[in-house]
Amino acid sequence: MGEEKQVKLGPRDLAIVWGTALGQLSQLWRAGIKAMMEAGDAEADIHGDLSAWILVKADCGGAQNLRPGPMVGETFGSALPDGAVKLLDPQPPPAPSPPSAAPPGFMWVYCTVDETPRVRGDLHRGTVIDKQGNVVGEIALDAGS
Repeated sequence: MGEEKQVKLGPRDLAIVWGTALGQLSQLWRAGIKAMMEAGDAEADIHGDLSAWILVKADCGGAQNLRPGPMVGETFGSALPDGAVKLLDPQPPPAPSPPSAAPPGFMWVYCTVDETPRVRGDLHRGTVIDKQGNVVGEIALDAGS
């Protein structure tokens, strides 16, 4: 009649299949744990607000010589639009008073978020950059919440 091909699975083939399945189960387990942490207490100790103070060297020339770097959301990965983060010197107002006196050779710069363009709620982290492109500080702003 006809010749039938027989498929023979050896122990090595079964080990590959079971190894792949166990690897996928462990990835699923890790993804589930990460999702539960994101929804629960994992964010309780992260500090961020619509405004923040950063301490920079006084020789940078103040807020007018600084610009915010890309501000990327921690959970969703979306970036704040250009111009959403404002940097202000503490004098004159509208910036509130700094948290304390700056040490010699340093000054406070006030960072705030303009939420006029719709921003997806997230904790956005980024840097503050001077005219030469050097990173002078890091900020975390809770925008869109």
